Amino acid sequence: MVGWHKPKYSHWMRDMPDQGYKKKYDDYQNHVMVNKRGRWDDTFPEIEAPYACNYCGKYIVVAEHVTWNHAKSLCEAYGLTMAIVNSKKENIELGWAANITFGPDPEHKRWNDTNWIWLGTEEHMDEETGLGSGEWLHHD
Repeated sequence: MVGWHKPKYSHWMRDMPDQGYKKKYDDYQNHVMVNKRGRWDDTFPEIEAPYACNYCGKYIVVAEHVTWNHAKSLCEAYGLTMAIVNSKKENIELGWAANITFGPDPEHKRWNDTNWIWLGTEEHMDEETGLGSGEWLHHD
């Protein structure tokens, strides 16, 4: 796939990714969010959540709750890309950027479970079956 590459790093929550299906969305969990402790989870792109963009090698976390596709278009509208994380250091830096947006205390009300942050990572879907391939990719 042009414009995509395999992550060099991941920090999945235990037993994730699980790539579950939900009839409500008629979709699989094939996009990635990061939580307040830097753990990754796969989820549905239709869910609305804050998002992060890459800016000159740094992260900007935006508190507005949008779908994954809308987050991607908003980052691109600013001439940026969605955040991708390729190392433990970058995962920590994304946490620092989130602290600026939501405050440093992960137990604070603003850092509740609705404030997971979209990453620019998704599962490559098999074109023939429409199912997940198990291969997770970052966009460029």
